[in-house]
Amino acid sequence: MRWAVLSALMMAVVFGQQRQPAPAANPRRKVESRDQVLARTFADVWKRARNGAVWVKVKGRQVAGGAVVEKGWVATALSALGDAREFVVEDCAGNTAKAHLVGVDLLYDVALLKLDEDLKEAKPLPIGSEFLLRKGQFVFTIAPQKENFYVSVVSGVARNISRLSERALRRLKVMGILSDEFRGARRSYVGLIQHDGRMPPEDRGLPLVDSGGRMVGLNIELIFRGVALAAPASRIKETLPRLKKGYVLAAYPYLGFRGRTVREAEAPAKLRKDVAALRRKAEAPAGWGLKVVSLRKGGPAEKAGLKVGDIIFSVDYSPVWSLTDFRRRFMYMLPGMKVRLGIWRDGRKRDVVVEVGRRKTGFLRLFLGKVDDRAAKPAIDEARRILCAQSVKTLRDESGLTLLVETDVPRWALKQHLRFAKTALKNAR
Repeated sequence: MRWAVLSALMMAVVFGQQRQPAPAANPRRKVESRDQVLARTFADVWKRARNGAVWVKVKGRQVAGGAVVEKGWVATALSALGDAREFVVEDCAGNTAKAHLVGVDLLYDVALLKLDEDLKEAKPLPIGSEFLLRKGQFVFTIAPQKENFYVSVVSGVARNISRLSERALRRLKVMGILSDEFRGARRSYVGLIQHDGRMPPEDRGLPLVDSGGRMVGLNIELIFRGVALAAPASRIKETLPRLKKGYVLAAYPYLGFRGRTVREAEAPAKLRKDVAALRRKAEAPAGWGLKVVSLRKGGPAEKAGLKVGDIIFSVDYSPVWSLTDFRRRFMYMLPGMKVRLGIWRDGRKRDVVVEVGRRKTGFLRLFLGKVDDRAAKPAIDEARRILCAQSVKTLRDESGLTLLVETDVPRWALKQHLRFAKTALKNAR
C-alpha cells in the first residue's frame, strides 16, 4: 500500500510539471555598434562643446561643418566650399546667419568665414594643442546635432600625406578600396592629425576636440576607411590674425637644383635595360629620367647628397621619365616633406632622401590692362594679401598697368590664388 501511494505521488509531480506552461523566451537584446557605445559613453563631451560647432550651407544645401574659433568667425574646410563665397551658417539651436569668405590657408585646406550678424547659440571653442595628443587617445568630432557626433582614436600626429596619382586612384577604386565616401589623397598634406573617425563629405570642417572640450584640430578629409585627417589647431591659432585680414596663405616647395630630360642616346645602357620593362608597362613618353645639371649651394638637394650628373629615375619609387613628369610630381610636394629620389650614379642605383624646403621669393609680372589709378589701388592692396607679397611695384605705359610682385608664389600656382581676387587683379595675366 505504501509503495502504491508513493508511486501515485511521483506520477502526479511529473505530470503536473509537464502541464505547467513553458517560460516565455527572452527577447533578443539590441546590439549597439562601437560608435553608438562610445557616443553614449562620452555624451557629456558633446554637450559641453556643441555650441562651438555649426553647419555651413550654400543655397539651402549643407556643404560642410564649421568650428567657431572666435566670436563672429568660423573656420571650415576650404575644399568643401567649391566656388561659393557667400554662405548661411546654422548653429545647434537652428538659428541662422549669413557669412562670407575672408581668408584662406591653402597649405592646410582651411577657410575662414565672417558672420554678417550675431548667431545666438554659437560660442567660440577654447583652442588646445595637438602636441599633447598621443597615439591611442580618444578625440571627438563635434557637430551641432548629436547624430553627427563621432568618437575616434588618434593614430598619428604631425603626419605627412603624399598625393596619390590618378592612375593609383583608379586602381584603388577598381579594387573597391575607394568610393564616393573614401576618395583617397587627391593632394599632399603636411603636419596633420590622423584619426579613425567617420566623416561624411558634408561633415568636413567640423571641430576635433579632446576630452576637455578643447579644439585640437579641424576635420578636413577622409581618405580611406578609418583614415581621417584634421588640420592642427596650433596652425589655425597662429594664422588667424592674417586670415582675418583676407590673406591667402600657402607654402611652395623648393629642392635647389636644375635638371633636364635625359635622351635615349645618352642614357647608360644598364639603366635602359633596368627600366625598359617599366617603360613598356607605363607607355612612357620620350625620356629616360632627369639629369641634374646644377645645384644651389646649401639647398635641400645638395644637403641630401645629390650631385651634378646624377640621373633621377624615380620619386618615392614611382618612375620619372622627363622634366615635365618630374614637375608634375614636384607641384604636389610640400615644405617639410621627405621624398626619396632614385638616382643613377657611377653605374649603379642609389637612393637619396631629400627634405623639401620652402620656395624663396621671386618676382611675378602681372599685366592688369587699362585700369585707372582708382581701380589700381585696391588691386595693389589685394595683391599683398592674395599673393602674400613682400613688395608691389607698378609699371605703366600706353598698353596699361603692370604689377611687379615680389612673392614666393610660383607662376604655376598663380591661378589658384587669383580665384580669390575681387578687384582688377582677378583678370591679371
